[in-house]
Amino acid sequence: MTRRRPAVPGRGRHPTVVIAAGFGSAVLIGTLLLGTPLATAEGDSSHWLTALFTATSAVCVTGLVVVDTGTHWSVFGEVVIVLLIQAGGLGIMTLATLIMVIVAHRIGLRARLSAQLETKSVVAADLRTWRYPWRWSVLTRITVGLSALLLGVGTLAFLMTEWRNPGTMGPLDDSGKLLAAFFAAVMPRSGGFNTLDISQMYPSSWLVTDVLMFIGGGSAGTAGGIKVTTFGFLLFIIWSELRGEHQVNIGHRRLPSATQRQALSIGLLGIILVTLSTWLLLIMTPHGLDQVLFEVISAFATNGLSTGITADTSLAGHVLLSVLMYIGRIGPLTLGSALALKQRTRRYELPEEQVILG
Repeated sequence: MTRRRPAVPGRGRHPTVVIAAGFGSAVLIGTLLLGTPLATAEGDSSHWLTALFTATSAVCVTGLVVVDTGTHWSVFGEVVIVLLIQAGGLGIMTLATLIMVIVAHRIGLRARLSAQLETKSVVAADLRTWRYPWRWSVLTRITVGLSALLLGVGTLAFLMTEWRNPGTMGPLDDSGKLLAAFFAAVMPRSGGFNTLDISQMYPSSWLVTDVLMFIGGGSAGTAGGIKVTTFGFLLFIIWSELRGEHQVNIGHRRLPSATQRQALSIGLLGIILVTLSTWLLLIMTPHGLDQVLFEVISAFATNGLSTGITADTSLAGHVLLSVLMYIGRIGPLTLGSALALKQRTRRYELPEEQVILG
């Protein structure tokens, strides 16, 4: 008798499809649970868009809300939100893999690839050589170096723009202003907390926050944005092009062509999504460009910072922001790969033709 192998999640499917479907299923389940009367403090069913937006924000670990969490949701609703945040933070495939290991004590290659692709696992060798930065991988060097640069530039920018703003840093002493500026430079790329009133910031500070949110955090975490490594690779690609080099070299290592294409694709797709979504939201709401752009990037970067217009956005705007949070969480390139009908390798090459650029 042949022993039947336990079912493996994602068998026969591309890992990106499994990831997209996993997060989509979590959002759907969360929406159904939050849409029940049991989930609200008043005992009435929430509007399905309110449930959808809240579930998406929780699964995508964003933090944007359209209703007050403490007063609108019941204990059951708050527990559902917490579980959705936990599932989104750990990752759907990570949880599925953990459950499968516990139940079946084994895991297939495709499931391992799915979990690695979702969590963007990195080699732990850098932890053993943390005292020798020159031995770090290219990924670690770019992440650490560019993160430090962004923190410094961001802190200086906030000090310059908000130093005398009576609604933010104005009443603080010098040390308080320095700490507030540093905190404001850290949060757009990661947590989404704020110690200064975002709505009282100058538009110039909103623009700085927009840039930091769009770049995002490191590739091995739950931070959103296009990721600091993608931004760093784009800078090196531009620098190599300016120098007339045919290859992109970073720290005595050559960046593969496939990685260059991925970085360019992620960056361009992010810009297209943000631009198109900003235009659409401007049509749907009476708010100005500064606030709408801030809200769109915050949703795309799954950050959660807001100028205070989320709840005032139209129902169509809530749907748009929900889609942006979903795309931002799984990544535009992952979603595009998941939507592709199939992958194929071209068995022939077409002739080259030189074109004029710029």
